[in-house]
Amino acid sequence: MKPIAGLEVFVVTIDNAMLYPPMPPEETGDRPVDPLQQSLRRCPAATYAAALEFRRTRAPECIPPIALGVLARFVATARRARLEAADHNLRLAEDLGLDSLDRLQAVMLLEEVLQIEIRDEVVAELQTVGDVLRSLRRLVTGGAPESGSFAYAS
Repeated sequence: MKPIAGLEVFVVTIDNAMLYPPMPPEETGDRPVDPLQQSLRRCPAATYAAALEFRRTRAPECIPPIALGVLARFVATARRARLEAADHNLRLAEDLGLDSLDRLQAVMLLEEVLQIEIRDEVVAELQTVGDVLRSLRRLVTGGAPESGSFAYAS
């Protein structure tokens, strides 16, 4: 520190650790925090359980609870009941109130959780909950999109 006309000048650097500080020990119980659990911390508890199972087995049956849980994180509380009804025709913007930023954040979280890459062209086509579920299943299984079916058989 060098005094300048009675003032002290400080150089402050910010790194990722400062932008995203770790959880305090009292919240973690002095145990390491699972990065997946940290990413899904504002999602329903079933989302984390399904994500763990998906990472262990890559089972397509795990996709709906993960996708619906991630979407629920970004849906206003007043509209969550609609999402919980699991209506595949719900429109992301009009019915659930997800704006473009919400959708982008949801897609990024889904990519992280499912360990996949969702191309921009696919994101642009995601208009309904059913679109999200079909696209994720197709990306995870490497198969063609299902035609009108929402059965997730193994």
